[in-house]
Amino acid sequence: MPSRFAPTLRPVPPAPGARPLPRARLAARVRVALAAALTLAGAAAGAGRAAGAGVAGGAPSVRGDSLRGVVYRVRDARGHTLHLIGSVHLLDSASVRLPVALDAAVAAARVVAFELHLDSAAAQTPALLGRGLLPADRPLARVVAPATDSLLRAVLPGLGVATAQVQRLKPWLLSLQLAGVAMQRAGFRPEYGLDRQPWARARAAGVRVVALETAAEQIAVLDGLPADDQEAMLRNALGDVGRAEVVAGALRRAWRAGDVRALDSLAFSRMAAYPRTRAALFDDRNARWVPQVERLLADGAPAAVVVGAGHLVGPRSVVALLRDRGYDVEQQ
Repeated sequence: MPSRFAPTLRPVPPAPGARPLPRARLAARVRVALAAALTLAGAAAGAGRAAGAGVAGGAPSVRGDSLRGVVYRVRDARGHTLHLIGSVHLLDSASVRLPVALDAAVAAARVVAFELHLDSAAAQTPALLGRGLLPADRPLARVVAPATDSLLRAVLPGLGVATAQVQRLKPWLLSLQLAGVAMQRAGFRPEYGLDRQPWARARAAGVRVVALETAAEQIAVLDGLPADDQEAMLRNALGDVGRAEVVAGALRRAWRAGDVRALDSLAFSRMAAYPRTRAALFDDRNARWVPQVERLLADGAPAAVVVGAGHLVGPRSVVALLRDRGYDVEQQ
């Protein structure tokens, strides 16, 4: 998910005896967490460690200034075309240049679809906090296993956060905040995210923008993840705090090379242990998006669809579902 929430938050009552995170710090972490959310959710749920293995064992190598990105052309039987663009929601300042095929697809589009409407989602911040908070009388230490709580107490001080400050956060929200903060410390930020440039260009040119889903729907997906999977996400996020640069670097290299096989491995190699979470975060949403992509294609106007790159790789991706329906889908 891109960064899309305004910094104004409702006061959050702390757990008994806890000193809450300062309001501005919590706001910043929420924004970065949401920017990281569905790009990094796979890593938090188990793929993060696989990224390190991929780097050591042959992650995609990008020579010189090679920059392909993840762009697919989709064509129907009548010759109508649109482009699917795989986004990385957090990148570093060295990654702001758009690949040629992506740039051309955005420039030619008369309508651009995004996961959600970035300008209108700020109002959803209260909904995020409401669904991401535990009851005051049921702090995080009572929700997770003792081993997870011990890991929290060992890792959080290194991030400048006291354990008491996060006792109101549900595991899914805390895991995404940890991933987002770690990525930000490694120099990967939402303002450099790939979807930001197509969004800004479309708005400046007066191009019609549409959303595939709402922020409330995205929040509901995250909040509905199975409790065991949420805790697994949290444990893996804690274990990967010091490895964000490695994980993000592998993701960036694979995306730059247009290496969809490597992206598939980075996103999903260890999510086999969490089938319900993979279905909720990726497969089910892909299936809901495909009819909307088909309608854009049937309209005939040049269109581009910008979604997280994880939605365009693998056997249940948007790409695979469109191919199953008979569309000609070709990587550019």
